[in-house]
Amino acid sequence: SIYHTTDLHGHILPTMTYESMGDVGGMARCVTQIRQWRKENPDSLVLDIGDVYQGTPVGFETEGKLMLDLFNGVGYDAWALGNHDFDWGRDVVDAALARSKSEVLTGNLTVSGKAIGEAGDAWQRVKPWSIREVAGTRIGLIGLVTPGLPYWLSPKLLGGVAPLDPLPVLKKSVEALKAEKVDAIVVLGHMGWRAADDFANPVRALLESMDGVDVFLAGHTHQDQPSWMTGKTLCTQANYYGIHCGRVDLTFDADTHKLLNRRAFTVLMDDRFALDPVVMEMARPDLGRTEEHLA
Repeated sequence: SIYHTTDLHGHILPTMTYESMGDVGGMARCVTQIRQWRKENPDSLVLDIGDVYQGTPVGFETEGKLMLDLFNGVGYDAWALGNHDFDWGRDVVDAALARSKSEVLTGNLTVSGKAIGEAGDAWQRVKPWSIREVAGTRIGLIGLVTPGLPYWLSPKLLGGVAPLDPLPVLKKSVEALKAEKVDAIVVLGHMGWRAADDFANPVRALLESMDGVDVFLAGHTHQDQPSWMTGKTLCTQANYYGIHCGRVDLTFDADTHKLLNRRAFTVLMDDRFALDPVVMEMARPDLGRTEEHLA
């Protein structure tokens, strides 16, 4: 199973939807759900699809450090960079990369003209793809970010980071993972559902001509889209601010490791879910200081 969040934007506590539904979401509730799911199936991965820390006072006060500490504490396996993760400049991004114990997967970027994997310092931690072994299966993970970065972020904020066309990067990563004989390929794509593709969300252009991507975990467009097909790829998107938490179940033949079935769904994080006590214990000092500052 794959348990996933996206576009948390620093929301640890419950919040409100754009339609004014209150007391929903927040990372603390998502982690409660993830822990329940892990008890059902510990053969799992926990992933985030980007826009991790920008968007709340506590995110700003801690320059994203608290959210990365929570990812580390919960045991996220990997996350992808989102466009808003650059909103406070390269120094904050570099510090987040250095702080992360989880893998950071985003292949369609250059850093000061160098491809991912060739850039120095904290950017050495960023990879275009990786392989995780889960219950005897080999799961290939690929990370992509929306190519819309330079339309929203100034060169000063990007600090030499520039997006590449995601399609050739995706094709190269899929070819590399097939050569490694993985049993399934999952893309963490910080781009998401639209009624039609646009410059920032070329999901159909990526997947309709692509053979080999089994699951596309979407983000960026703040949509609850539990399950849809694009070409041969199962796609899913878990809303924003932790208002929904997502799950994908992959079923394999135990002997051949052939992928037999894929299922995706999302769950509304309402008051049925308590705030995870570990998350709250870690976050309480920074949340308290932020409240004092706001007062």
